[in-house]
Amino acid sequence: MLKFIYITDFHGRKGMYEGTLQLAIDNDIKLIVNGGDMCPLKGAEEFMTEYFLGWLAKCNIAGIKNIGMFGNDDIIALLHLLESYEEMGFFERIDGRVVEVDGWKFWGYNYVPDLPFGLKDWVKQDYPMAPSPPQPDTLIITRKGGYDKIDNFQNFLMKRGSIEQDLRNVNLSDPKHTILVTHSPPYGVGLDVCKDGKKVGSKAIMNFIMYQKPVLSLHGHIHESPEITNTWKTMVGETLSVQPGPAPIIVELDESGVEVKYLK
Repeated sequence: MLKFIYITDFHGRKGMYEGTLQLAIDNDIKLIVNGGDMCPLKGAEEFMTEYFLGWLAKCNIAGIKNIGMFGNDDIIALLHLLESYEEMGFFERIDGRVVEVDGWKFWGYNYVPDLPFGLKDWVKQDYPMAPSPPQPDTLIITRKGGYDKIDNFQNFLMKRGSIEQDLRNVNLSDPKHTILVTHSPPYGVGLDVCKDGKKVGSKAIMNFIMYQKPVLSLHGHIHESPEITNTWKTMVGETLSVQPGPAPIIVELDESGVEVKYLK
């Protein structure tokens, strides 16, 4: 049996990280999976170099493994810090990589469909020629030491490619033992609804789940959706799909099935 805690969209809330660590210790859980948006919107570098590194070290001392990936609000300019924590043995990235734990495979994808905010580090079109929402005046991508403005946004999107194109090249070799982690939820199954009622999930991810049939898919991104729809888990074809918002869940799975406990 594999048992782990899944977290997402903590946005640097230290109390939530401390609570998760204590939850893992109290329940003898040795794996934490982070679905992204792990940093605060302001002071992200300080958070990563001071608090988050220290938290990872405490997890390591407790024998708790951390795997995961950045989300759309985690700036790509700080990716080198996450990579350095990998070198220390404190963290393992799953975005575009298979990480195996006790015979179960995790594979992650952190790009989200285009959104109406200026930071575009982890944004792509959902599918070629997908419509974009209204945009703010200034659009940027970050880099180590600063950022670059995007002058021609449509050209930027076309050159970057789409989520659909990325996923078309992915084949889960053992889906019945694979946990898919995508920061964006799938479209239209009650996991992607904003306060205004708009569904903003990914159709490409929805199709990928239906076709690849992983045993479990884990998502985040739309914090309020579980409260708006009263749905934090649902079946997408043969896959149990979970989007808890910024609240941890405990997952247990073995050959007989999957159990998830929502800890809101």
